[in-house]
Amino acid sequence: MSTNSTYVFPVSFAQHRLWFLDQLEPGSPFYNLPQVVNINGKLNVAALQRTFNEIVSRHEALRTTFSAAPEGASQVIAKTLTIEVPVVDLTNVPASEHDLAITRLAREEARHPFDSSIGP
Repeated sequence: MSTNSTYVFPVSFAQHRLWFLDQLEPGSPFYNLPQVVNINGKLNVAALQRTFNEIVSRHEALRTTFSAAPEGASQVIAKTLTIEVPVVDLTNVPASEHDLAITRLAREEARHPFDSSIGP
């Protein structure tokens, strides 16, 4: 354990490979796996956020980042991590343009680079 808020472990071969590739081409969205889910009806955003945070609390891989040191890469696992669910208000967008706006937002998010040293 490195601090009160994280644990530090060596990386596996597969993790080292991904970390190394990220060092060669930082800021690439290549390993993003975008998925769109269409939810009909009223959404309880607070309940959705609590659900995502419960999933994150149960899975170390979702709280893991990678750091570089002279001896090589290490995985850093946060004891806790709280994520925020972003909400985009489309009330000012005409209903006829909602699908186009949603598609544009989804594409932008899918191209957003993931920085393995800082996580979400």
